[in-house]
Amino acid sequence: MDTRRATCSSCHHSFRLHAGIPPEGAKCPKCGSAVSLASARTAAPTSPARLARPGRPAAESARPRARKDEKKAPHLVLLGGVGAGVGALAIWFLAFRGAKEVPATKAAEAVAMLDLSQLTDQQPLEGTSDEDWAAMNELMTRYRTPPFGSASVQSGDRLMIKGKRSVPAILNGFKRLDLTTAEGAEIGWKIQTLLLQGLCSDTNFGWRRQTRPADILFNQQVIQRWFRAWELAGENDETWAEIARLKDIPAGLVKPDAGSEPPAERE
Repeated sequence: MDTRRATCSSCHHSFRLHAGIPPEGAKCPKCGSAVSLASARTAAPTSPARLARPGRPAAESARPRARKDEKKAPHLVLLGGVGAGVGALAIWFLAFRGAKEVPATKAAEAVAMLDLSQLTDQQPLEGTSDEDWAAMNELMTRYRTPPFGSASVQSGDRLMIKGKRSVPAILNGFKRLDLTTAEGAEIGWKIQTLLLQGLCSDTNFGWRRQTRPADILFNQQVIQRWFRAWELAGENDETWAEIARLKDIPAGLVKPDAGSEPPAERE
């Protein structure tokens, strides 16, 4: 349908007017005044060509949109790649962290090459009453149980008073220490330097007060050496003096005859 644009000379309202309406019959639909048709012109149907810029093909007018869409594609690919990388990194981190977060007890078991529970408990020396043996074991339990305090010191003093008769009870408590803890390592050092060293001619096989895997293994070997030394030397001060001098068990050392009279203990 052909139309032409008209403008009201009074209110300047612009509107489309059917081409078949004569000029003298045209009125403004807004204010009802006469319409000036001098500037009215026929409006052609809208086409893609009209959307194009002058002097440029209509097909080129659609290119900016296409280029805009093309620019989005690399961003989408980049974002997708970043997302995949972040996801892979998160999976790796969780897996690595899970592998590292091993409970301390499990780590200790993995490096404990010696099973001290396999060491046979030492038996009381001949002539030790059941009551006295039970009392010494109770004193040793108090001495090796954290935290180390005044009660521990008193228990250690009472064990020292009993002399070598208390060594079997001390050794049995020695092997039951938790060497994976700082307190266990510290108490182990006290057992060797304050109790066993004082009762066994200043014998000292060394001790590490840390809880690294190598330290745990070293201290286990020290306890094992104490058991072996006691089995061979027993109450014999001369043998203990030789062990203390070498800081180790002499090669070829044999246990003294049970019927031999041991030397008197030093005061």
